[in-house]
Amino acid sequence: MIKGSNGKVGLMIFLTLILMLVCFASACAPAAKPAEKVKVIKIGSMWDVSGPYASAGVNVRKGFADYISYINDQGGIKRLSEN
Repeated sequence: MIKGSNGKVGLMIFLTLILMLVCFASACAPAAKPAEKVKVIKIGSMWDVSGPYASAGVNVRKGFADYISYINDQGGIKRLSEN
């Protein structure tokens, strides 16, 4: 190893070579199989969650979240899996 100020230069060279080896090895690794594509349905709403109408908006937002959880617990939208 090359000796520098307290061996720091040699250590840096050694770590650089190790890093290069790891990068080369990971580049040569076989590609991972792509994950199955999951159909996502985005549901949006716009309600006040701050300001004078926040009390209604916060409750409606909680209601939406509860209903979506309920639908997902029941198996989600089943006709998507039939296509």
